[in-house]
Amino acid sequence: MSIGVIGTGHLIAHCLPALVKSGEHFILSKRNAETSARLAAQFGCAVEENTAKIVAACDMVILAVRPYDAKAVAGALRWRDGQTVISFVAGVGLAELAPLVAPAKLIMAMPIIAGEWGESPTCIYPRDEGAEKLLATLGPLVILPREEDFAAASVYACLFTSLHAIAGELASWGEAAGLPPTLARLLASQSLRAAGTEVRERNSQSVSDLVNSLATPRSFSLLGLQSLEADNAFAPWAKAAEKILAALKAPR
Repeated sequence: MSIGVIGTGHLIAHCLPALVKSGEHFILSKRNAETSARLAAQFGCAVEENTAKIVAACDMVILAVRPYDAKAVAGALRWRDGQTVISFVAGVGLAELAPLVAPAKLIMAMPIIAGEWGESPTCIYPRDEGAEKLLATLGPLVILPREEDFAAASVYACLFTSLHAIAGELASWGEAAGLPPTLARLLASQSLRAAGTEVRERNSQSVSDLVNSLATPRSFSLLGLQSLEADNAFAPWAKAAEKILAALKAPR
């Protein structure tokens, strides 16, 4: 099967290395000529300048353009019954985009660039066997039960950038403390990953209980936690999430 990709920006550049493991043939749009040419050479994909020809040739198409371009791009193309359109577009909901790709079926998905290493928790709605098989190459699928959950679930993909900043802060501190830069970066990043694994796997316990089991009285862990709490380090995360959610729900 040929899978079309309309929009070859940063997200596709990091997801395609995993997506090609599906064994399918990919046809990339030339919207970003430099990136599409590089990806085509690296992964043996075709490049097509005319997006209408991509839609005509493919039964499945990934739409990965900017949110403010999505409606114009989708609405200008002739879709057909039996096609599946997978939207990677943040902030443009099913109700807005589905009529523009009808009679094709629209699937909303929100991967992150860690899909390159099979580490993306990719949100998807509604269920679709073909889309799920393809997107599973990016990492664990998060199948959402309701359309209205998609915006809130997408907030985590947006906060992903801020987690990089935390890793950077911790790595910089380690360097300042005398650790070799590569070692400090490894410790910072792997500690964040390990914490995520603990929260995910020990799901029979509340996160508060997990924290309390580590930050015991007179422990160094408690000392660090209390210092962060004294500086109100955690409350701003919910505030940032609310701002992102409001922006995702704003009209385009």
